Amino acid sequence: MSYKAIALVHSNIAKRGYIVSTGGFSKNAKRYAKELIVELIDGSRLAEIYIEFIEGHLITQYVVSLPNN
Repeated sequence: MSYKAIALVHSNIAKRGYIVSTGGFSKNAKRYAKELIVELIDGSRLAEIYIEFIEGHLITQYVVSLPNN
């Protein structure tokens, strides 16, 4: 992805931004994002975030409630 997407976030006077791409980012995009408060998330990092989220939300135990009859 080129720096144009990052410029779009910046031009909207965003205080912080995230750009997500299933691919990668050009060198210019990475350089430009460093100058701003924009985090670039490529496909590999997106997968890592997803796995961390899933692992943090796994059910490790459960309780069975039976009716009192």
